[in-house]
Amino acid sequence: MKKYEVKVYHAVIRGEDGVEYAVDIGVVQSGVPFDAYWDSWIDPRIYFNVTAQEMEALDVGSQVGDGDTLVEIDKANPSIWEAEYDPEKYNEEEGVF
Repeated sequence: MKKYEVKVYHAVIRGEDGVEYAVDIGVVQSGVPFDAYWDSWIDPRIYFNVTAQEMEALDVGSQVGDGDTLVEIDKANPSIWEAEYDPEKYNEEEGVF
């Protein structure tokens, strides 16, 4: 089994309906196969994934997801979530983060 990490940032977004929602935004460790991540326990809990560079650029007022607006984000205190996958089951050549 191979272990990987996702940095998870707690945030608040305002949807197109004007309602605010607490969400988690993830930065997946580089090299993780897409399918291994999507099949993990982490994916359903993450509202939106970004790269480390995109995270740096995110600011209050940024558009995230499908037209939702970032209202608040705690960049100073990310959580680290870990998952494992079988490298024989997931082909890294089919696409990775």
